[in-house]
Amino acid sequence: MFCLEHERKVGNDWVVQYGSRWLQIEAQQQTPVSAGNTVVIREHRDRSLTLLLHSKVLKWHELSERPKKLAALPRRRVVMRPKPAPQHPWRRSIQGGPKR
Repeated sequence: MFCLEHERKVGNDWVVQYGSRWLQIEAQQQTPVSAGNTVVIREHRDRSLTLLLHSKVLKWHELSERPKKLAALPRRRVVMRPKPAPQHPWRRSIQGGPKR
């Protein structure tokens, strides 16, 4: 049987891009799939696709559009304040202060 084979990486959201198509891998699989795995996409003569991981066929469906990226959480700004000098009043001990 004649078919074209292409390797693709699985994204963090279990989506594989093949040309302008977005293929969502189903969560329930006999073979466990994780992000970063390399899958083989077979394009048959009738233009149908088969996804394989370690020679096991995967269940998938095609998405109508590109998946939306999640908004990044805002980063917290950490302000580093300079340390007071050794002669700063905050560093003087209460007992060692001037006598009245």
